[in-house]
Amino acid sequence: MNINNIFSSDISSISRSQTKTTFEKSSSAVPVEPQASVSSDSIWHKLASEYDVRSMTVEETSKLSLELYNAGEISLMDHAQITFKGAMMDKFGDTFLTKTDSDGRRDMIAEFEAKVAMDKSPTGNSLSIPGDLRILQHLERLDAARRGPIHVTA
Repeated sequence: MNINNIFSSDISSISRSQTKTTFEKSSSAVPVEPQASVSSDSIWHKLASEYDVRSMTVEETSKLSLELYNAGEISLMDHAQITFKGAMMDKFGDTFLTKTDSDGRRDMIAEFEAKVAMDKSPTGNSLSIPGDLRILQHLERLDAARRGPIHVTA
C-alpha cells in the first residue's frame, strides 16, 4: 500500500465520522423538512419565483439559504457563509460591503461580487474566493431562473 492510499483512506474515515457528528449536532439546530420528490431545477425555479436575489432583506436571505440547504442544493458551509453576516449584525453592526435601499433590501449578487473583488485584492482573503464564487453562482442561477428562459431566434 502506498502513502496516497493510506492518506486517502484516513481522510475518508475522518470525513465520514465528521459528517455523522456534524449532522447529529446540527440536526436539532437546523430544521430539515422532508422534501417531496422534486427535481433540482424545479426547486430553483420555485425559489426564484419566491425570492428576488437582486432585492432581499437579511431575513429573506436567511430563509432562502435555509430552503436551499434543506433541499440539499447547497452545503452547510455555503448556508453558513450566506447567512453569517446577517446573523452577526446585532453583535458587530453592518459588515456588508454594499448598501441597502430605503426598505432594507440589498442586491445579494452585487454583495458577493464585491466580496469576490475584495478577496482578490492585495489585502483580501484569497482563501475565501472559491466559496464566495460558488455562492455567487448559486445567486446567479436563481436570478436567471427568475427571469425565465431566453429564446433565441435566427
